[in-house]
Amino acid sequence: MVIATVRPGFVTSSAGISFGPRRGGPGAALTGLLLLAVALGVAGCQGREGQHAAGAVTTNQAGPSAVPADQTQAAEAQAVSFTMGTYAQIRATAATRTQAEKAVQAALAELDRLAAQVDRFRDDTQVAEINRHAGDGTWIRVSPDLVSMLLTARRVHEASHGAFDPTIAPLVDLWGFVETEETAPTEASTPESPLEGMGPTHLRGHRPPSQDAIAKLLSLVSFSDVEIDEAGRKVRLRRPGQALDLGGIAKGYAVAKAAEVLRRHGVTSALLDLGGNIYALGKKNSGEPWRAGVQDPRDPSSVIAIVPVADEALATSGDYERYFEYDGTRYSHLLDPHTGWPAGQVLSVTVITPDGGLGDALSTAAFVLGPVKGLELLESLPGVEGIFVLPDFSVKVTSGLKGKVELAGRGRWAP
Repeated sequence: MVIATVRPGFVTSSAGISFGPRRGGPGAALTGLLLLAVALGVAGCQGREGQHAAGAVTTNQAGPSAVPADQTQAAEAQAVSFTMGTYAQIRATAATRTQAEKAVQAALAELDRLAAQVDRFRDDTQVAEINRHAGDGTWIRVSPDLVSMLLTARRVHEASHGAFDPTIAPLVDLWGFVETEETAPTEASTPESPLEGMGPTHLRGHRPPSQDAIAKLLSLVSFSDVEIDEAGRKVRLRRPGQALDLGGIAKGYAVAKAAEVLRRHGVTSALLDLGGNIYALGKKNSGEPWRAGVQDPRDPSSVIAIVPVADEALATSGDYERYFEYDGTRYSHLLDPHTGWPAGQVLSVTVITPDGGLGDALSTAAFVLGPVKGLELLESLPGVEGIFVLPDFSVKVTSGLKGKVELAGRGRWAP
């Protein structure tokens, strides 16, 4: 077994396909969702241990000769693409190479379809239109997917007593936690250039805004002002200046929807990574669960805990994905909607649940709430488990993970 934490890079396809970066609009999703190292490649692949991207997945990277040319044998396809302001990587196994390739292409198309609805920085998306009409009374017709995301967001908002709130967008912008031309990936990135800039982003030249500026915008943060007409599939914001940012839920939702597409195309085993939101479809070809390693928040080359996963999504919120330092203090992009300031009681929270969108939102909420209230939140929800990494690198887990999580590196159990 090899456990490794990796930095973003490209994965070429052992099934003969490879997707280079497709430049989208500026990335809206600033979710702090660096995860994972996943080890133990698909049985039968004889390649060396390789690396997936974005916080991410490590499996055996077999060369083209590792997949039999015989179309009747089970085959694997791997691909990478740029969408939702980050890199998507998919590895899927199906009955034949052609089937696997088509499944991966369809899953990437599903990610693009969802990106075209939720990116608030693109003028042509539904979220951007909702934000443009904030406070003017206009109902915006939206997709069933957007309604589903907003209803899940409302559920997490209520369960967390406001620790998760997608109307925090004005404060995210005030703090400068938005992707710029300096921090965004570029077309210059190629499969031969492993995208060094796609790891944790240490923003330079930033400083905290004034308390007066924060207080002024804090009044706009109110998910109760998001009106949802579920039957009519319409949404609007009540007050001018308000804005939605679905970065804390969209990637998790999208990676789970892409997994559904893979299933419909006959895929029985797959790993999907969308900017650190992971979905482990099925099990390895050996029948064993995938093993996921939670990244050490201060050492991207190491993991701090290892957990088995199968047919589950994993989402991590950490203070290391996008941050700046000022006068010796680290300020991360994970803002507390109640104060307008970065939360900081934990270094990271990983949530494991079959519902990718729910897990994405819950990881943010639990991070904001901290190790006591955050743990209580996750314990109160069926089918949800979590791993908390505390400032002293000790680890706490929900009751359902006790006896299943292995510590690694400098990880130790919290008292």
